[in-house]
Amino acid sequence: MVRVEKANTFVYNQLDKLLSDEKFFKEVVGRVNREHRILKENAIKERGVQEKSLEKIKVRQQRNHELYEDSEISREEFLTRREELNRQLCELREKQTETSMVILEEGKKEIPKETIREILKNFSRILSSDIDRTIRKRLLHLLISEITIDQHRNIDSIKLKLSDELIQFLQGYGGTPPDGAPSVFMFRELGIKTLDLELVLS
Repeated sequence: MVRVEKANTFVYNQLDKLLSDEKFFKEVVGRVNREHRILKENAIKERGVQEKSLEKIKVRQQRNHELYEDSEISREEFLTRREELNRQLCELREKQTETSMVILEEGKKEIPKETIREILKNFSRILSSDIDRTIRKRLLHLLISEITIDQHRNIDSIKLKLSDELIQFLQGYGGTPPDGAPSVFMFRELGIKTLDLELVLS
């Protein structure tokens, strides 16, 4: 649909803009991390609601015991209420565990801006060096996951995919820490299981 030369030129220009225009860079990276941040913030709010619900259940449990001790309810009624409250408590604690996992995982998915910048700088430096055409093609295939075009067959946007595989490939051609992109091992140390990040440039 689009000539390779035209696509490559667009990629090079957008990559240069991404690395030289701080406002554009923050806007692109902000879009990526915003989704994870919103999910994390929503989960934190949900955790607050769950904590209030937990307190209410505990109050009801205490009240149930008091009513039974004061002989205001029968043993059968006491046991029925206790069973129901324990069931509610169990379900709530399961939800709390799920919410905590969302907060933890979404927090880890937020990649620092400088980390992204270093990966892209590394890519740009290697791409502009004197490398074999096959290697250059492989590098572009690793970075670009999607190109969209408009009705006039002009490039509308490109989607860059930053992955473990890309970092490993870059390191194989001179992009090694600490001067270049962080290693996959360093991401593991940060608690990031895999690097799978998409940047949309338009």
